[in-house]
Amino acid sequence: MDNAKMVSEFKTDGTFTCGFPEVPGYEGPFNGGYVVTGDIMVTYLDFEGVAGYTFKVADNNTIDVTEINEVKEGGEQVLGNTSPFTRVAGSSVNKEDKPIVLSHPYLGKWKFDSDVPIPPDNSLVHYLVVFEMRADGIMTVDYDVAGGPKGKETEGYFIYNDGTRDLLVLFEEDAGFSAEPISFASKDTIIVTYERMPLPCIRIP
Repeated sequence: MDNAKMVSEFKTDGTFTCGFPEVPGYEGPFNGGYVVTGDIMVTYLDFEGVAGYTFKVADNNTIDVTEINEVKEGGEQVLGNTSPFTRVAGSSVNKEDKPIVLSHPYLGKWKFDSDVPIPPDNSLVHYLVVFEMRADGIMTVDYDVAGGPKGKETEGYFIYNDGTRDLLVLFEEDAGFSAEPISFASKDTIIVTYERMPLPCIRIP
């Protein structure tokens, strides 16, 4: 990166660290979270926010990582620079291809069942959304919009705390990646922010 070497370590709990060992003041480690869905990786770092990358495996010790600058409506990706990442000699290798195992209090099934004001006239539209945050970094979403679309989606996600709040970091194939606040309102109710709207979601036993 700008002729500076970056070293990252990815862990199976959905976290990673990175740093620039040759740049004074930026040696790190800086902490972040990540999820891989297919050939897409989404990361969150405190100093960068949410970012997305696509990658190709060149060999067992090299991956070519390309920045995703934008995801247009419909899922078209606008790509940026590509950089080779090589495995650090002597580093531990996940030879068994173990999946990510996330551990956080939001695991499980949740339901949002309410009217939502839709701009520009803020007319109310009923939304029924049932979603499950799984420990393997996959979120399944069933949705039914009154008078509109219904269906099921599978998305990559993780929960990241930036030191002040929990964030739901999400990758949607047709909408790109995002990071929105998530919190508990009570033992069985969470508040998920979606397009700047705080939505109360009830736990499904």
